[in-house]
Amino acid sequence: MKICPKCKIMLPLHLFHKDSAKKDSLRSYCKQCCSKTQKQYHINNYDQIRERRKGWPSRTTEHTRKKRQELKKELIEHYGNGKCICCGETEMMFLTIDHVNGEGCKHLKQIGYNLYFWLKRNNYPKGFQVLCFNCNRGKYLNGGICPHKSAALIAKGKR
Repeated sequence: MKICPKCKIMLPLHLFHKDSAKKDSLRSYCKQCCSKTQKQYHINNYDQIRERRKGWPSRTTEHTRKKRQELKKELIEHYGNGKCICCGETEMMFLTIDHVNGEGCKHLKQIGYNLYFWLKRNNYPKGFQVLCFNCNRGKYLNGGICPHKSAALIAKGKR
């Protein structure tokens, strides 16, 4: 339960939009108050909004992409020294952050799918590693063990 500061009503958490930038991962105002506020703002500022949006598609997309890539590079360096911990891949385009315990989907739903920003905001918590997309997918399909590692375990067992 959470109190909306606008309508002053105690409401269940599902009536608040997710916001990964907030400590509780929820917006301050309830969905209904957000909707009313946004509608009124758009009515009052229609011309300004329209003028501001003219340059958005190119400007915002490029700016967002650049910031996300910078953050990704920072995280890859922190969690894996710039390479996949399984196969050693170093091409940044192929690398991603992996949940060590294998509960990534569940965690992403909780935090709102913005893992990179969440990791930084939470001071780089433990339980994450760098894998290339092949190792990450292979780990998922192979019951939590990358095929590289399972092949190595089999080879050790034969000796």
